[in-house]
Amino acid sequence: MTELTELLKRWSSLPDEAVVNSKLTAAITGLSERTVRYDPRFERVYLTKTRYGQRVGDIRKMLGSLSASGRAA
Repeated sequence: MTELTELLKRWSSLPDEAVVNSKLTAAITGLSERTVRYDPRFERVYLTKTRYGQRVGDIRKMLGSLSASGRAA
């Protein structure tokens, strides 16, 4: 089983402070990785000088606002 598949299975149990890569963010939101990388709604959290991801809580908040407005993610 791939790391992405494992993280998708555990999505609901990840803490809001967890930082996930753009590939997982794209899979959760249904957006492309390129969109995730350049969309200002997804704040980059740098883990090292060249590695970054997005906070799980920020992704959940964005998904919640989309579903509250009646739009699908």
